[in-house]
Amino acid sequence: MIVNIPALFQDEDIWVKRPDGKSIRLASVPSNEWNAVSGFKLGRFGCHLNLPLNFEIDDDWLYMSELLRTDGHIQRNLDRIKLTNKDDGLIKKFEEFASKIKIDYVRKVRQGNCYCVFIFNKTLSKIFVKAFGFTPGNKAASTGFPDWMKTLAPEKIAICLRGAFDGDGCVQFSQGGGKRGSTRRIRLYGISTRYLEDVRFLLNRL
Repeated sequence: MIVNIPALFQDEDIWVKRPDGKSIRLASVPSNEWNAVSGFKLGRFGCHLNLPLNFEIDDDWLYMSELLRTDGHIQRNLDRIKLTNKDDGLIKKFEEFASKIKIDYVRKVRQGNCYCVFIFNKTLSKIFVKAFGFTPGNKAASTGFPDWMKTLAPEKIAICLRGAFDGDGCVQFSQGGGKRGSTRRIRLYGISTRYLEDVRFLLNRL
């Protein structure tokens, strides 16, 4: 899956970084020079993402999209992305993902027994909304996988599912006696029946 930024957003809304570090609108750059662009942002303000205008969704994007969809939140005005989890290892993965695309301002706080990480970047929020079908604001009860994800190769589907289960899943194992016996179970929790049906569909593909 290739994300084509000029196809998803209007040229007037895309700002690219010149070699001297200054930002200019993509609309003022000849199309035969677009391949030389090494960073962009959506809107005049904020920092550029270290990505070309056409970039491939790699394993990190797939994993992070579902970790965020299950355990994250995009502010309604798109100014921040939040991930909450008890596992500091998952939080570090989120921080490393941000660092890879040159997002410098990442805020990490401790709330009770959980870690919260905030990324303040409207460009990244807009990409998750437009390319991955995220709903900003409170989590929607109708969220689900975008259609293009359902057609991925099995090894890519596995990466998406790993992000989902790392976010809202658990493994249950107990040794019991009597009629119930032992329990071996993997669970995924969610308020969206559409999302859970999509997960079941993708598991069946495996």
